[in-house]
Order: sequence, then C-alpha cells, then structure tokens
Amino acid sequence: MNLHSTATEKEGLRLLQILVLVYLVLLGQLLFVGGSRRFFKYYPISKTCASAGFLVMAPFAWLTGQSNVSATAFTICMVALVLCAAGDILLGFANIRGGSQGSIFKLGVMAFGLAHLVFCALYYTESQFYLLDLLPPLLCVTITFFLEKCKVLRLRKMRVPALCYSFLVGLMVTKAVGLTVWDGFYDQRHLLLAIGSVLFIVSDIILVFMYFGTALNDRKRHILRFFNLSTYYIGVLLIALSLFY
Repeated sequence: MNLHSTATEKEGLRLLQILVLVYLVLLGQLLFVGGSRRFFKYYPISKTCASAGFLVMAPFAWLTGQSNVSATAFTICMVALVLCAAGDILLGFANIRGGSQGSIFKLGVMAFGLAHLVFCALYYTESQFYLLDLLPPLLCVTITFFLEKCKVLRLRKMRVPALCYSFLVGLMVTKAVGLTVWDGFYDQRHLLLAIGSVLFIVSDIILVFMYFGTALNDRKRHILRFFNLSTYYIGVLLIALSLFY
C-alpha cells in the first residue's frame, strides 16, 4: 500500500513538472506578445492563457502532493488566485482600451487588491496579528505618497487606490516572510509562499512605474513590462506550487 502511494505521488510529481514546463511556455509566449507591436492586440488573450495555467496547476498540486494543506486553506488560496487571474486579465484589456485611468484598469486594481486581502486572510489562519505587522505596509504607503509628491509618479485619480493597494501588498509580504522566518526557513510551503509573495511585490513596484512613472519612453516601458510579467507569473507559480507541500 505504501509502495503504491509512493508510486502515485511520484507520478503526480512528474505530471506537475510537465505542467510547470507548459506554464513556462505560456509565459514565454506572453513575454513575446507583450513586447511586440504587431501581436500586442493578442495581449489580453495571452494573459488569459497564462493565468489559466496557474489556476489549473494549483488544484493539481494540492491533489497530488503531500496533502499538508487543509481544504479550508486550499479554498482560500484558490479564491485569491482566481482574483489574481481576474485582475491580470482586466489589466490586459486595459492596455487595449482605456489605459491606466480607465474603468477597466480600476477594476483590475480592485481585483488584485482583494486578492492581496484574501492572501492575508490565508496567512493569518496560521499566524497571530501583531501591531508590528503594520509597520512595513505603512512604510509602503509612505514611500508611494513620497514618490508622487516628488513627481516621480503621476497617480492622479488612482492616488487613493494606489495607496490602499500599497498597504495590502505590504501586509501580504510581511506575513508571508514572517511565517518563513518563524519556521527557520525549513518549511518548504512557507518558503515558496514567501519567495512568491516577494516576487509579487516586486512586480507591483515595476507595474506602478510602468503605468505611472514620469519621463518613460516606449523602450523603457517595454523593458518594465518584461520584468513585471516575469516576476509576477513566477511569483504566482511558486504560490500555486506551495499547495503541493
């Protein structure tokens, strides 16, 4: 019975590795489309395909893995990932219609903000709340506000959503890293969550400069888009794979 269980787990791991390769191919095509003027009209579709990749991988990782993640934690994580996919697809369409000041972009930011809130709820199921948790997110808000005042960023109507978003993503990363530090970097699941969350905030920082940075030409914006997509999709990949452990 144990041998059969071990063989099944190894088979599941091999299939998961194949899914990861497919996901990386989808990410590759998205990076190509995102940097191409000719094929940029397919950008929302490319984002949809890549987002579908981590939505498929997450439940597969949970079902075939070591099953240390409870059904409740899995459900919360999936809700957050679905919100991430919705936000990412909406931002993809915003690049085609309306831009960063349009309603589609605002809906995308709202979906991502809710995703960060749900991720925080997930992390707080495994940790208590401490007042010190508020320091890093408040620092993120302060930095965002300072950059706008220095005219490095031009937020305009997106000022309040951006400040709220900065707080939520800062809190998310704080708890994810805190769980890993508490475990002494030995828990594989928490380590993947921490690295994925850090990549998430890196992608968000790049995103802010990509859409609201001043004195940006098309070439710099394409470079920022490449690193934004790379850090975001690798980060979400690690969060999805954390369900395996």
